[in-house]
Amino acid sequence: MKMPSVKYQKGELVMGRWPGSNLYYQVKVLSFDVKEQLYTVIYKDGTELELKEQDIK
Repeated sequence: MKMPSVKYQKGELVMGRWPGSNLYYQVKVLSFDVKEQLYTVIYKDGTELELKEQDIK
């Protein structure tokens, strides 16, 4: 079974879309859940959220 490739790595600074908006803010990738296909990220204000890859650039 082939492991899915992870586009963003732990510790990487990327732009994450704020849920329910079209606004992107700088976030730091904390982890990636392979099963759920979600990235846990932290915003500068300390908010931790899970985002889909399509909501990160």
